Amino acid sequence: MNIINNISEIDINKYLWNKNSQKKSNNSKNNEWRENCIVEMLKIYISNTDLSNSNKANFIHVYNSLISVFETEDFKETNGKVLDVIIKGGRSLNYDIELVTEKNPSIKIEFKFHIGNELVNNLPQLHKTIPQCLQVYLNNNRSILSIGDETYLDYYYSDYLPQIKNHYQLSRPICSLESYKKNILETLSKNNNGIYYYSQNLENEYKQFMEEFYNSTKSEISKYKQLIGKNPRDNFSNKCFYQSRHKFLEKYGQNVNYQVIENLLKEKVNTRDYYLVYNCRAKKFTLIKNKEIIIKNNSLLLCSGTQNKSILVNAELDKTPVNLECLLRWKNTNGCIGPAWQIGLKYPKAPRKKKIRIKHPSQALKMDQLYSLKAIDMKKFINSVDQQILSSLKGRQTKKILVPLLWGVKHIVKKF
Repeated sequence: MNIINNISEIDINKYLWNKNSQKKSNNSKNNEWRENCIVEMLKIYISNTDLSNSNKANFIHVYNSLISVFETEDFKETNGKVLDVIIKGGRSLNYDIELVTEKNPSIKIEFKFHIGNELVNNLPQLHKTIPQCLQVYLNNNRSILSIGDETYLDYYYSDYLPQIKNHYQLSRPICSLESYKKNILETLSKNNNGIYYYSQNLENEYKQFMEEFYNSTKSEISKYKQLIGKNPRDNFSNKCFYQSRHKFLEKYGQNVNYQVIENLLKEKVNTRDYYLVYNCRAKKFTLIKNKEIIIKNNSLLLCSGTQNKSILVNAELDKTPVNLECLLRWKNTNGCIGPAWQIGLKYPKAPRKKKIRIKHPSQALKMDQLYSLKAIDMKKFINSVDQQILSSLKGRQTKKILVPLLWGVKHIVKKF
């Protein structure tokens, strides 16, 4: 894709870089476009193409923001001038773009499209506000729990699918456990009538039961949204999930397989050199140097209300204590598609500061006593309140409000 030749066909600001114009179903396609655009713009930068006469304002803005991150003193001192760029990506690789520079033959860069209010400054792959945080489907070959992650599917199948069948009054018999575990990652499509179905060639018993289950939950959610105006958190399949997660973590949540988490980080996170983050609200690129996470072999359970929600694994990021939150969830419709661990970076909460209480004479003086004061006593009272309040206040804005107020009260008192 040559950006210079095709720029008239693309409104970069609206189509590629604006969150509001994106549909979730187009995420993969749009990200591929963005990555190709970035590579083409870097090729323009490497070739020193003169863009001073270009009238494409949106393109020039994005281009200037991109090249500025490779023109910083820190990047040039470490890596030198950019000589070549190669697009990578795909499921087999853990980065999107590879750079060749004067001092480094291979710089691995992962691109992230960020829609938050502020620029991310720590490991975007593990940042909760970015959709592409680390996801690990339940798989015994690299189980987060030493008892085997698929134990959860066994438990959910035996304890909750019968309840779901009864609640939704499903007519189809429950599929076999082997079929459930084999096909649980398969996704459904929607036809013109709004009915979800499997287009894949799957076992009949699984296909018929899960299609009926999926459409029943979607119907319940749709009715709730029409009545309440928002997605329900307390529909039956959600209740089953929250309860199953709580009981599962209560029983097995302490059996964390730390070596698997460490290997996942080495494979998915620690191998990259930089993150290239584009913030669509700030309309700005940021280049963030990757930092290695070191796992500490201890953890604890995190609760939401009275229910176990996730596992917090203690770790270090650049010698700073952090937690990795391993959240057990379903990728799409609880009980139907994609049980997975979502792993995200979580900083320990700073202790809350105690509020300073201002002590001044008015606290010991009732309003009727204030009215009965003589003029001279009133002036003394106002002066003491004035000094004690102003000496204990912090912040210019607060003083700007209070000083004129106290000044006005003093002048009223002078009229006694």
